[in-house]
Amino acid sequence: MTTTDRLGFTMLDTHTCLELLRGETVGRLAVAIREHPDIFPINFIVDHGGIVFRTAEGTKLAAAVLGRAVAFEVDGVDEDSGEAWSVVLKGPASEIEKMD
Repeated sequence: MTTTDRLGFTMLDTHTCLELLRGETVGRLAVAIREHPDIFPINFIVDHGGIVFRTAEGTKLAAAVLGRAVAFEVDGVDEDSGEAWSVVLKGPASEIEKMD
């Protein structure tokens, strides 16, 4: 179900947001590094309602899993209607160990 806020923006439901994300491959991961924000472009997939991305050890991984929370954003435009959309997710990140 979608709703419209007092400014006229349409708030999308979870299912719609996940469908929009499944059609994209690049998003932005926002983290805090020593209390300073930073944003990284990442390739991602949607897996069982979560966002999965691959990265090497370093600043991005450390900030994502050691910080309290991250933000992730993907934007796009519906070519048919010309309407722009944005999906923003916020919450904790966790590392998935390599599986053979």
